[in-house]
Amino acid sequence: MKELLEEYDSREKVEAALAKANEGKREDEKLYYCRYKHSLTGKWMYVPCSKKQFEDWRSMQRDEAKRIDLETRCVVPSKRYGWKKCMENCDSCPYGKLKREGNAISLDYTYENEDGDEFEFEIEDTSPSVVEKMEKQELLDELKRLLDELDDDDRQIIELFKLNMSDAEIAKALHSKKSTIQYRRSRIIETLKIKLEKFF
Repeated sequence: MKELLEEYDSREKVEAALAKANEGKREDEKLYYCRYKHSLTGKWMYVPCSKKQFEDWRSMQRDEAKRIDLETRCVVPSKRYGWKKCMENCDSCPYGKLKREGNAISLDYTYENEDGDEFEFEIEDTSPSVVEKMEKQELLDELKRLLDELDDDDRQIIELFKLNMSDAEIAKALHSKKSTIQYRRSRIIETLKIKLEKFF
């Protein structure tokens, strides 16, 4: 049997190749194909795949279609929110629009609701300030310095703890007792908290 290529440049070619490859196979063994648009050539390419891969790809395509549908819907007046995305049937638009506008709401303009009241959209800036970034960096630098000061055994316990290992797993890895690891880990963390108190 001729081996399948990694991808094909036409639907006809991939379907013909898969028809041969699927001869005599059970339904659950059959191969399918996904398609994507090549970023350089702009041509559709067809990739043979398993049924599971095909179903995952089809699910992603549906999710993307829903996202695009929502993004391209018109923004219409709303008594409750001022503005909202229209979820009406576009073929019989209650606003008399001939096509979807899909305009994003601008932060640069003043809007007016149905009652004639003007309002603006404001988005709170939740990004950390320069001072907050510097304080965080100072904390991280101090924590690194304190961790470097630990003896080898304590540093190893903390490194394994950072890897989400349990006390029992750390004890096994270091050939120690679980209770010993619990005690040492708790002591290390409490000591670090006390030394880093000024940052909180």
